[in-house]
Amino acid sequence: MSARRSLSAGTTASRRRSFWGSRRSRFKLLLPGADVILTESNNANRRTAYDLIGVYHGGKLYNIDSQAPNAVTFEWLRTRGFDKIRPETVCGSSRIDFWMRRGDVTYLLEVKGCTLAMRPPSAGSGI
Repeated sequence: MSARRSLSAGTTASRRRSFWGSRRSRFKLLLPGADVILTESNNANRRTAYDLIGVYHGGKLYNIDSQAPNAVTFEWLRTRGFDKIRPETVCGSSRIDFWMRRGDVTYLLEVKGCTLAMRPPSAGSGI
């Protein structure tokens, strides 16, 4: 079940906000009072009862769920004609998000999400 909530001043996200940096072109997404999308977890061994899925900022919804980009990418890869797709594949001492094969060619793909939004720099701003 998903729910839209607001972050309180005591949340982990608000205590970590100095991590985001201070450049004018960046804006912080997880601030006290921000509307967020949460899903409730049924796992009794978790420290928290919810997963953070997204946050609203400036009228837009930003994805925060670290698993969502891989799920979307996997669905997209299935439409690209690969003979084989393996998610979360060990490659040496690393784990790669996707290993794909088409014919005799092997592809490796690492997927990234974001938790910090950037504004495009204005002309002459030097940013």
